[in-house]
Amino acid sequence: MTKFVWIFGPTAVGKNELIQKMISNPTDPLLLTLSLQQPIIANESSLLLRQHARDSLVEEIVKDKSKAKTILIKGQGFDITDGNNIPKRLKDSYPNDEHIYIYLDASAETLKNRREKRGEANSIDDEGARKDMLRIAKEFEGTGINFKWLNNDNDQVPVEITRPV
Repeated sequence: MTKFVWIFGPTAVGKNELIQKMISNPTDPLLLTLSLQQPIIANESSLLLRQHARDSLVEEIVKDKSKAKTILIKGQGFDITDGNNIPKRLKDSYPNDEHIYIYLDASAETLKNRREKRGEANSIDDEGARKDMLRIAKEFEGTGINFKWLNNDNDQVPVEITRPV
């Protein structure tokens, strides 16, 4: 059985960093909490494809199925909005595998600081973008899919939280 692990959250919350940490550290606390098994790989298409190029994401993810017991997938708001329910399509195609959904959150101040460190433009409304992504995630939960909610303010180990309001 394969475990498909989707990681969602606002821009600059640390999705890529969390994925890399989970791949490089077999004793990462989150791996142990979720009982994720090696080998673990990140689906490269989910890291690179943007917007409508993600329409074929399920097919790209499935290409990795024989290579790993755990596949980490960087989710984007596009995947769960505008009638796109890419995680549900994957789950419907592979119902006998385990599907885990993580929502990584951080304060607007933390998001802004991380974007500035990356040299990104300061014109983004981090609070608005964060609230927008939270709204999208809550709507997505309304389809019957539940997130494991984590806070990533400290850049160390994400802490489990209850769903932000």
